[in-house]
Amino acid sequence: MQNSNPIFHLKLALYGRDLSDHVLRQEVAEHDKKRIIRMEKTGEGEAPLLVNAFENAYTLEQHRDLFTESEWRLLGRISHFKSAVVLLVRLLWHYEEDKWFRPEELHKCALEWELTKDQLVQATLDLTTIEEVPDIKNEDVKPEAGPSHALPAPPSDLTRLCLCDEERTRPLEDVLASIPFDDLKKLVTDNFKGFQVNPKKLKKAELIPDFKRRLTHHVRHQTILATPSTHKGKGKAPMLKQEDRLRDLIAQKIGKSIRLNKDYLRVLRRLYIVHYRCSYLPRLEDMLFPTVLEELSRTDSVKFPDYKLSRKSPFKCRADLLAYEAVLEFEDQFMTLIREAGDNTKADTQPHPPSDLPEGGDSHPTARDRLMNMLNDDIVPRWRTHRSMVPSWMQSASPGHVLTRMVDAALPALQDDAREITLLEDLLGQTEWMQSRRGAWSLRRMQISLARTNEDEMQEALDLGASLSNPSIGLVWRLPMLRCLRELEEVLQKDQVDRYVADTTFTVPTSKDLSVPRPRPKKASKSTKKGKGKQKEELAEPMLPEYEAEAIQLYQKEGYEVLAGKEIVTTIFGTLMHDVLFTDVPSAFQSQHQCAPLDTADPESFFASRKDIVATRLKTIAQGKGRDLFEEGYEFVKDKDLSIVGVRWDLYKVEDLFQIVTCIPPAALASICEIFWEDYGARIDGMPKFIVWKVSDASTQGMEDIYKFVYIRRPQDTKFSDGQMLWLDALQYAQVNVEYLNVVLLNKRKRMDEEEEDSDFEPEEEVGRKKTRKRSRRSGQHANVET
Repeated sequence: MQNSNPIFHLKLALYGRDLSDHVLRQEVAEHDKKRIIRMEKTGEGEAPLLVNAFENAYTLEQHRDLFTESEWRLLGRISHFKSAVVLLVRLLWHYEEDKWFRPEELHKCALEWELTKDQLVQATLDLTTIEEVPDIKNEDVKPEAGPSHALPAPPSDLTRLCLCDEERTRPLEDVLASIPFDDLKKLVTDNFKGFQVNPKKLKKAELIPDFKRRLTHHVRHQTILATPSTHKGKGKAPMLKQEDRLRDLIAQKIGKSIRLNKDYLRVLRRLYIVHYRCSYLPRLEDMLFPTVLEELSRTDSVKFPDYKLSRKSPFKCRADLLAYEAVLEFEDQFMTLIREAGDNTKADTQPHPPSDLPEGGDSHPTARDRLMNMLNDDIVPRWRTHRSMVPSWMQSASPGHVLTRMVDAALPALQDDAREITLLEDLLGQTEWMQSRRGAWSLRRMQISLARTNEDEMQEALDLGASLSNPSIGLVWRLPMLRCLRELEEVLQKDQVDRYVADTTFTVPTSKDLSVPRPRPKKASKSTKKGKGKQKEELAEPMLPEYEAEAIQLYQKEGYEVLAGKEIVTTIFGTLMHDVLFTDVPSAFQSQHQCAPLDTADPESFFASRKDIVATRLKTIAQGKGRDLFEEGYEFVKDKDLSIVGVRWDLYKVEDLFQIVTCIPPAALASICEIFWEDYGARIDGMPKFIVWKVSDASTQGMEDIYKFVYIRRPQDTKFSDGQMLWLDALQYAQVNVEYLNVVLLNKRKRMDEEEEDSDFEPEEEVGRKKTRKRSRRSGQHANVET
């Protein structure tokens, strides 16, 4: 299924492979260190990488017709301030939901990016200054779904524009709670007469309500808080409000805190969705990540293939964008409910209106109850009304696609076979959305019918299984469906002549054992032993790289050449398809720093938008011209040192990959490429660990080339992962040679016996002396006893 990480497709398109957030932040830190060193050597100023990334990405004016005038003024407001840009980017980089950045955190940002104290004060003032725009009329559209939990829906007219909120908009209790306890005690005792704090009896949680109560009901205790405001002229000076005066006092003594404005974040996220073709609701903490990836490519002088920028938007008008954004927010809420419903130990404490309760239900509905209500009353009825066909490149940006994805995600949580069959039939009955999942839906429908043993349902599933030749059924699903089909035929006792005849045969994986010494138990240290009983010894399982080394030695002894790593297959695919990947597709190339199209991880668009040219290339490979295409692609990629998704020529020798391409039969090689085209984002996991091969030459007397895709099964692996199982089934259906390498841990006695069998012959007298020495050591005698 499509990867639900909102920026996964961007990592593939802009970086070439998935990487963790931690690694990306380390890359930025390293660039900042190098920037400081360069500045010290040259004496010239240089903007931080994050600032350059932000300015280069979010000042573009394409798709301006999708935003109102006030939204665009809000986005462009930062361009008027120099120091504020540095601070704003830093806040975005360290964003946390509803986080208020304390004065000491702001000072830390200023020190890291060379802002003076005066510049920090001015930047804070610029970010929190409100611009009134009462004359601008925005034509907005009411969204289809409810708002997100994190960001409330802004008003249709943004009449107060600011980038950050000042602390005056924050509840006073939260302001007091954010102050360190010692500072809060000092603030209270210094400014209130008669308010004595006993540190042994009073805690912070008790001090704040007491302080607020005295502030409200016991004004006679305060001194500074009653200080009149600056007033010139006759008459008594007006008194400031107690709460406002206290806020001023906190700002004077401790400093001001600020928070990123939620209206600004929402508009920025909307621009992000349009510009980067997001299929899922972007996380606000990831807002800068794609721009940083682009900037890293620019600063590192990475070279990319030539392609045509196509910034055509999938949204025809602003109403389409708002409807899509609203349904993404709705999906975010729905997926949260699915996670809660799947966690049986999680308490469900959220209140729910009585009207949504099931009849005779509990006053506190569970997450699953609310999930089913949302699915039955809202999602499914709305989904059934979305049946309009859209071009494949626009499908993932359509509300109908998102609603279909929600129905698909809810299937495992139903726990009701009859209801699941109904939804599966609805999904299989439509041809507009998510046809890449048709194989998974068909397989699940057959499995449920087989488990229920209902003859009518099994007959319907049998008819469904006969659709294996449907082009919408991916290669990864065909062998599991064929197995399930055979079981249905056995249960229904179908005659041989009435059984389904497969249009292809498939290979059966071979298996062999890899014997490795059992690691010595790792005993606990004395400091960790507790209690009277002995602590159990922990078995120190060797890491997978140790198994890799022994596996390589095993195959090399058998005369095989060996290569390890999933990048073998991705390099072969990227080299064979180097020009097809960069075919002109609307909205696929929005940036000048892409090593893959933006729809690489979108199974609904990646193949369908290039269907004809991909089919032609696969046919050419199946006809035996794969090596010629591979050589052509290598010269194109390597000579220009181009960055293409999955291609890692720096890890392997050219001769090795050429031999592998030569060994694999043409039809199998074309099928491997087809597996990637069906769903590249899901197929980069679960690939074989090794490829081993033998190339025929004069010494082999005409022996055919031999190759194997090898999987390692460790002792702690009870079964293969889902990704590995899909690859295994697809490779077998494509008639690719697959082998399992089972790791077997040897105990001490068996290892000694094997060593004796492998050792050279020793005289009988020498063996007797060794046995005598061994007995003497056991009995405590250290002298050598001769026989």
